Amino acid sequence: MKDINDLIKLYSKEGERISNDELYKKVCANNSAQEKKLLGDAYLSDFGYCYYDFMCNKFKNLEDIWDLMESVEQIKVLIPDFEDYNEYKAKVYEILSSVSTDKEEQIKYLNLCIDHYKKQLAISENDNDILTDLAEQSFKLCEMTKQFDPTRFEEIKSFYLKALHIEQNEKDPNAFYGFNGSSIDSYLKFTYNLLTKESPEFEDIHHDFLSCFQSEIKDYAEEDKSIYYYWGNSLIEIVEGYEQTEQKEKENSAFITQAFINLMWEEILQLSKYLEYLEIKDEHFIKAIGRLFEKLGLRFENYTHLKIAYNYYKKAVEIENATWINVHYLSSILEKMSIYQLRGNNKIEAINLYKEALEVLKEAKMRLTDFQHSLKYGETLYNYAQFIENFENKETLNQAILCFEESCELGEKFYTQPYYGLAKTYLRLKMKDKALVALNECMDLFSNQYHIHNFRDIIDNEHFVEIREDLCKMIEAKQNRKA
Repeated sequence: MKDINDLIKLYSKEGERISNDELYKKVCANNSAQEKKLLGDAYLSDFGYCYYDFMCNKFKNLEDIWDLMESVEQIKVLIPDFEDYNEYKAKVYEILSSVSTDKEEQIKYLNLCIDHYKKQLAISENDNDILTDLAEQSFKLCEMTKQFDPTRFEEIKSFYLKALHIEQNEKDPNAFYGFNGSSIDSYLKFTYNLLTKESPEFEDIHHDFLSCFQSEIKDYAEEDKSIYYYWGNSLIEIVEGYEQTEQKEKENSAFITQAFINLMWEEILQLSKYLEYLEIKDEHFIKAIGRLFEKLGLRFENYTHLKIAYNYYKKAVEIENATWINVHYLSSILEKMSIYQLRGNNKIEAINLYKEALEVLKEAKMRLTDFQHSLKYGETLYNYAQFIENFENKETLNQAILCFEESCELGEKFYTQPYYGLAKTYLRLKMKDKALVALNECMDLFSNQYHIHNFRDIIDNEHFVEIREDLCKMIEAKQNRKA
């Protein structure tokens, strides 16, 4: 018996599929270890899908949630050594607390959630995800009960700090880089989230948490400078969240002022200094550090940071040159560096940088066959024609046309961007009819019986001003034919 489908066939009558409840009863009655393991694994997989669906707001029905709880109990029967039993129970109680409309029930379920996380922690004491979940739910209970006594915060802090130490002491150098900083991220986001609360006492708690973090992480960071990436990147996400907050909400906060935001960016700049010349072999982590410096370079119009980003992206290509995304990042940063030089009236340097970007793309084309690469090559040629040649060189635009056509074919006519690229380039070549033909084909490809492609991505774009009225007529004509 290979999988769950074989098990279902075994117990199903001919032409009739057995229900889940009946299958569970028959498997339990037969008491075959292999059958119980197959069904238990299927239930585990189903739980994962259901939990994900809940997180995506696909269901909120209490009956379905209690069914999820029952499935956890069934998994325990099917797999007696199910070590994550309490964690799964905790997650269901967390869901129940979040959907309940009764305050007492919310508190009851949340207490049960925390109890089961603590039971799981007794089994998986070095699981930093459990520690983080426990900290988050404990604070949620504080908010729900309005009980913010110091001992509760000390416990919450101890959970976050233990997770931090576990992560640093058991770091897997071969793991995906993003997994090695999750506890840093959780700790900092909780700490700064305290400042969004209305009570003034949270400012002192914030400073206490932050001071402990800085003290505890210092020795680890001295040994491993890459920690400054996780620290700095988390702060960037936090401060960007502050900046996107509605003005009214900002005015209600006594702490998150523009001066405070400026200080956060200053701290990020200080942390970034430790990352300027790191020797790393993981191409994905290298790109991530490059993106951090690119973000700082664009925000502060700092060419040095753009140059550092370039160095990291170039290193990523040297490590792995057979993927379009590495080439994309490298050519894109060269374009941005060129624009920076143009703004400073350094046209010769700007031309050299754009030519380097085109050379990177040309060289990569010899080994890459990917619609994304062809699309990027076409866009860069178009941009070169715009910013460097002022659309006066038809040869560059014709090269862009070839790239966009190739992108259409490689993408099996499944993406709109190559058609948009073709259309805007034809317009610059004074070939309006061809531009409209490309967009008409695009509309036919991406319309169906329920939806007419409406060009919302480009209809108000500066590159398509000349044919905006034509696009509106095309859409109207398509609607009339459909009617």
